[in-house]
Amino acid sequence: WPGPLRLVFLGNLIPRKNLTVLIKAVSKLAAGSITLAVVGKMDIDPAYTETIMRQVEEGGIAQQVQFMGSV
Repeated sequence: WPGPLRLVFLGNLIPRKNLTVLIKAVSKLAAGSITLAVVGKMDIDPAYTETIMRQVEEGGIAQQVQFMGSV
C-alpha cells in the first residue's frame, strides 16, 4: 500500500507500558514514513504523559503522532 506505515499503540500512558521506546524508534525513522496513533487514558500518570509529550516535541514528530485518548 502506498503511504506511511501506520502503527497503533493501545494502552494507558503509564511507565510500565514503555511508550518512550516506541516514540524514540519513530523519531529515528524518516519523516513521513510512519504515523503513530496512541490510544489510552492519559490522566493516570500526568508526569509520564508530560514526558511522552515532551519526547514527541523534541523528536520533531508531532505531525506523525496522534493522541486519541481513551476510546
